[in-house]
Amino acid sequence: MNQQTSIFGSKKAKYCIDTNVILNFWNLSADADEPYGKDIFKSQWAAVEEKIKSGEIVAVKAVGEELKRWDLNDLKRWLRANAAFLVDLDVDQLAAMRPIANKYGIYTQFKNFATDLQIMGLAKARELTVITSESKRATHFSSNPKIPNVCEEFDIKCVSLVGFFRNEDISF
Repeated sequence: MNQQTSIFGSKKAKYCIDTNVILNFWNLSADADEPYGKDIFKSQWAAVEEKIKSGEIVAVKAVGEELKRWDLNDLKRWLRANAAFLVDLDVDQLAAMRPIANKYGIYTQFKNFATDLQIMGLAKARELTVITSESKRATHFSSNPKIPNVCEEFDIKCVSLVGFFRNEDISF
């Protein structure tokens, strides 16, 4: 599958990001203890944001819909300003999603699971690496599949945020 040149710049997409990674940088409430608060981890957020703006990180439009559900004006402003990193479903992505959905029917039953399916479908179709905050489970349950487990099963590259920084040789 061919990767497309980003409309943001000349770099091709390399990663597909999960909603949870972006949310982990946002202060979701006054008492939230998000893992990577962008007010504290400024250079880490800047590195992710730069890769989004350059087109190296993309997301499915369903990620944007999930982000819009949070009642955070600065997140909504950021999303509007960066909406072009959200990509539409295409035929190749739908084809890549089919075997995953056939094995894990839950992906077709609940909206949040459907977003995960789209993320993995995009990554598989465009040969991207998924960036997620989900952890791989030693025991994998079809009723609650985790992205790293499913990616491994379907030969889709998948990394954590720290894994992304390592892959890109970004240190702080």
